Amino acid sequence: MMYHRLGLGLGSLVVAVAVAGLAGPAQAAPQDPPPQGHCDTNRLLPDGSDATKFIQCDTGNQPVVKTCPEGTAFNAPQELCDWPQDAQSATRVTAGTARLSVLPLGVTGLKATVAFETGGGFLGLQNAKVTFTSAAGSVLCTAVTDGAGHASCDATGLLATVDQLLRGYTATYTGTTLDGTPILTGSTGKGTITLL
Repeated sequence: MMYHRLGLGLGSLVVAVAVAGLAGPAQAAPQDPPPQGHCDTNRLLPDGSDATKFIQCDTGNQPVVKTCPEGTAFNAPQELCDWPQDAQSATRVTAGTARLSVLPLGVTGLKATVAFETGGGFLGLQNAKVTFTSAAGSVLCTAVTDGAGHASCDATGLLATVDQLLRGYTATYTGTTLDGTPILTGSTGKGTITLL
């Protein structure tokens, strides 16, 4: 069962919306290609690219992107569509160690994991765009997280000095918003770059 919370003046009323079947606005047909990665049949998961979307497994254990009713956002800790001011969730980014090659100048294995707060810990966030930048602030590459929240890319043909690159990199997830209200908060993580 998925719940949709509706604010009514002094309090809130929680209305049940069936997740199985075809009824209800939260049961819209898939609008995007399904995300790659694992599919947890026991959870509804946020989509890291859009505050109004969530991921549910279909009967074949394949992830399907669904949309919350208009004006609501997916509340990741509660696993329901909610008013934007009540749907906020923290994220965190953990970055790893990448390798620097000198000829040609490039960085391989830029990696980050993006996770969202569940209310009882953190889980990997799917479909989150991660931007990898050098310590000097130049963009090295971008990648989108998989079903486990992992993103990775390589950067080649760089116009930077070896010294700049050896100062490390930053992996940034900008988060999601709905009508200016942050839903999944943005976060950054620092990674290291070592010589091959």
